[in-house]
Amino acid sequence: VGLVLLSATAHANTTRIWVDFEQAGALGVAELVKSRAGELSAQLSVNDLTDANSASHNRLDVVVGRRALEQWLQRPTSTQVLMLLVTRYDWQQLAIQHPELASRATALYVDPSPRAQLKLAQSISPSPTRVGLLIHEDTDLLALGIDPALLQASELVVTRSAGRDEEVMQDIASLLDKSDVLIAIPDGRLYGPQNFRHVLLSAYRQRKAVVGFSGAGVRAGCLLAPYVNGEDLADAAIRRIRQLQQWPVSRPMPPSQDIQPSEIRVNEDVAKTLGLQWQKPEGAQP
Repeated sequence: VGLVLLSATAHANTTRIWVDFEQAGALGVAELVKSRAGELSAQLSVNDLTDANSASHNRLDVVVGRRALEQWLQRPTSTQVLMLLVTRYDWQQLAIQHPELASRATALYVDPSPRAQLKLAQSISPSPTRVGLLIHEDTDLLALGIDPALLQASELVVTRSAGRDEEVMQDIASLLDKSDVLIAIPDGRLYGPQNFRHVLLSAYRQRKAVVGFSGAGVRAGCLLAPYVNGEDLADAAIRRIRQLQQWPVSRPMPPSQDIQPSEIRVNEDVAKTLGLQWQKPEGAQP
């Protein structure tokens, strides 16, 4: 199974949504966008990427998934692009690898902002809570929405890591000693499937909560996480497409945005094990 695109023909613009079948959830997101397109599209059709008539001469393309973007970049086009189903950490790396994206691409981040995670972490205890955050040594804190003023005004403890497995676990151990709650972020240079389990076990042994970034992370052992569901993503994409279809081609694309999560996932078993007596945040659900 390869790549397909869902093409939407509007009255003044054509918007094509490139889909990576091999990325979990990508087609589902595209179908949700398709079903909610409303006045944006007179009709939608599915076309194979290799179709000779699928060349992109329209003003805006929407790309779902990193592999789809990498294939899209190989096509000769000057079209503007909106990226979906990408984390801010992957997007930062893509922007470094492909400098041409800076002027004609923007993204909707699928992961919650560290600010949202920090707010949840501080809700766990009524007393001041030291919150640990491990980031890669190449990560720009400002790009994460964390400025010096926030560091000074909060109990946020930031540690930078080179990203090698052994060092990551050493950095996590040190960070757990300095903090009461840990924020985990979807940066694959730090958290792979194997060492993420070790991070959760280390925090569990010290009876410290981990604020995650997905429903899967909560099921794996994080206490809670802001959760961007498919409807959140699709609705944000429709709003962004409306804006970008009117965006002047001569102007650089607007900055990438967070998607406001509508849910907070909670692992009740972890809460009981940690002995938490807390007021769960509004919108929290198992």
